[in-house]
Amino acid sequence: MASCHLVLPMQVYGANVIGNGFVAGLPGMSAVYGFAHALEREIRDLLDEQGRNTARAEVMSVTLAIEELERDAGHARHVVYTAQAAGAATKGAPIVDERTARIRQTLILEIECNDEGRDALDRLLIGGELAALLGNLRYAGGTLTVRPRRIRIEASLAEALARVPASAFLLEDRSELLAKQQPGDRDRLDTLLRLISRPRRKPAATEGEHEQASAADQDYLGLLLPLAVGFVLLEHPRHRRGVRGGYPHAYAEPVIGLARARTAASVRAALSDPERGSPAISWMPDQDTPNSYIIKGGAPCQTNP
Repeated sequence: MASCHLVLPMQVYGANVIGNGFVAGLPGMSAVYGFAHALEREIRDLLDEQGRNTARAEVMSVTLAIEELERDAGHARHVVYTAQAAGAATKGAPIVDERTARIRQTLILEIECNDEGRDALDRLLIGGELAALLGNLRYAGGTLTVRPRRIRIEASLAEALARVPASAFLLEDRSELLAKQQPGDRDRLDTLLRLISRPRRKPAATEGEHEQASAADQDYLGLLLPLAVGFVLLEHPRHRRGVRGGYPHAYAEPVIGLARARTAASVRAALSDPERGSPAISWMPDQDTPNSYIIKGGAPCQTNP
């Protein structure tokens, strides 16, 4: 098995940017990875229909590069469920907040595949079938358009990032900063608010023999953004009435993470210099936290097996 990187430039319309009940501004990472997983299933189903049962292609991680994001003003709307329809006027329908955005971005999917799978991906790309599959999917509830001629399959992440504009913002997982509480932080929410309120620009360089560092000076951490990264179950899943698809259902609480927005140029420079450390820009499901569905960022694989 080897890995390749599928480069998907796209324009998304009407994407939901309320990741959970506490964070708005960017689609939740569960929606981002969910899109990648849905594409994987569509590819697998198509290959099965074509009799290519030995072809293997599995999404391992997603790297997100946002070139432009334009949010609408948002609005509130009533939600009437089927069970409430008969007496909605008397029961009172709940109100939800809707915020959507138009997003121009590039998704880079790290795909692990065998030789047959790589050959199948190349054929789907050349034949236009891959672009057709993308047109049938939704991204965070929004519709999307792609330019088939701009879709690429690259051998490495470095080659894939070369297709991304230098000014595009990539999301680097910095959720580990939330564990570093300071005096005055009552909980992780206080820590989150303190971190995203920090200066977003590097302090200007100054000179002077009498100048000294102040205790109030803060290390530059870049532009930090709150991010919906998944859910933690409050109970064991069980069957309930009215659940879509008949799947087991469980109540859950949202998980809020922290991401740094880094330009593609900055990420490319970091990846080319091993001493600087690899930024955690490859997002994948967390396999270590039980009873949860959390998407976390990790350092990208630098070599192909």
